[in-house]
Amino acid sequence: MDITELKKAEEELRTSENLYRTIFEVSGAALSIADEKGFHKLINAKGEELYGLSKDEIENKKTWMEFLHENELERVMEISKKRREDPDSAPSQYETKIIDKHGNVKDILVNAKLIPESNDSIASLMDITELKKAEKYIRESEEKFRSVFNYSNDGYLLSELDETIIDVNPTLLRFTGYQKSEVIGNNLQDLDHMVDREADRVFEETITKEDYSYLETLLKRKDGSTFSVDLYSRRIELAGREVILTVVRDLTLRKEAEKALIDSEFKLRNLVENVPVAITTKSAKGEILDINSAHLQLFGYEKIEEFLQAKPSEQWVNMKDRERMYTLLEKKKQIRNYEVKLRKRDGSIFWGSVSATAFKDATDETIYSHILQDITTQKEMENELRQQTM
Repeated sequence: MDITELKKAEEELRTSENLYRTIFEVSGAALSIADEKGFHKLINAKGEELYGLSKDEIENKKTWMEFLHENELERVMEISKKRREDPDSAPSQYETKIIDKHGNVKDILVNAKLIPESNDSIASLMDITELKKAEKYIRESEEKFRSVFNYSNDGYLLSELDETIIDVNPTLLRFTGYQKSEVIGNNLQDLDHMVDREADRVFEETITKEDYSYLETLLKRKDGSTFSVDLYSRRIELAGREVILTVVRDLTLRKEAEKALIDSEFKLRNLVENVPVAITTKSAKGEILDINSAHLQLFGYEKIEEFLQAKPSEQWVNMKDRERMYTLLEKKKQIRNYEVKLRKRDGSIFWGSVSATAFKDATDETIYSHILQDITTQKEMENELRQQTM
């Protein structure tokens, strides 16, 4: 009996599972899969960081209820109950508070849903404690607010209480493809082509509420295409007057990561090829086994053949950084957010953040899976803020 195809299928399945686990582990938010009793069955490294406990201390031993602030327990338990009885009646996103191992109270933004054909649920837990502090920071300093406004990775929109748009940041313009002159001075009610009527409800609620208003929806780009976003709106005081600040967070990566957890291998492969982050898989000898188009674009290549001809010394500003990174990866088997300087095809330098995992394939050969993100803007912003505080 020829078991070649069976072996090949098993190897491909293991590779897919390793890739899914890599995406799960290096996600920018804490991810957790819990059973119907609330026990964490699986949690990623960000989850360990959030709770202050190791996987061994959490998985199959701790429920998410044990970390909730006592004032939040009843409310969140009711949300969870509604989700299991009637998913449409429970919010998929809400804000709550937890207490970590060290007694620190943290503000958390939760996105949760049931996994199809399962009693388990998957949740993304984003620590927004610093975002809460940022609100105070914004109120105290308009100048600092303007810096955050202009350089944030999220889209920002300022509007009057009558919903007339005062300002938008470059990120939101990049998200939607509009020019600033096309939106400033318009009323949100008149922008049906960009925001839906449900989004209007959020803005209207914000006028009468002291807290945030939230909505997950689709935003339309100028070319008619849509993308998933979270809208967070709140009244703030800016320059002595009340305005509405709306944060538009692109959910594309998070949505794709969720699909990678529950979809088929085909959808997973489609995700790897289409996510706007650079992903590569290499052998221990440096042979590239897989690479997505985002990686080629990041380095300025159109064809993979051209990229393969480039030497590492052409892409690494300092080859010692490369040696140190792989030494650390071989030792720890996983690295996250390792910052290095890299060089594009045209010679321009950029800062990259590398997260990587080392694992064994079906032939017991070491394989390295990498995710690379361009953090140049972030580094420049950090440097600018340091100079302002000097």
